[in-house]
Amino acid sequence: MCSHLRRLGTEGQLGPEIGAVGLWWSGAGQNEIDAVALSGRSRTPVLVGEAKWARQVGGARPAAQLRHRRDALEGG
Repeated sequence: MCSHLRRLGTEGQLGPEIGAVGLWWSGAGQNEIDAVALSGRSRTPVLVGEAKWARQVGGARPAAQLRHRRDALEGG
């Protein structure tokens, strides 16, 4: 996923100031985000994403977990 997002960022399709795309883990290692795009010199997170394999579609719980991880990213 990150390689695809890096390509889109390089092509300018994620916004004009995307400077980095990669994985993120919290300092304690309990929160992980599969893809984070950072913008500008301030390296502000502007996009977060997860890639999950499952037998069925279920978006509410993974979305809530991703919001929790995003909040940990922004707070730390």
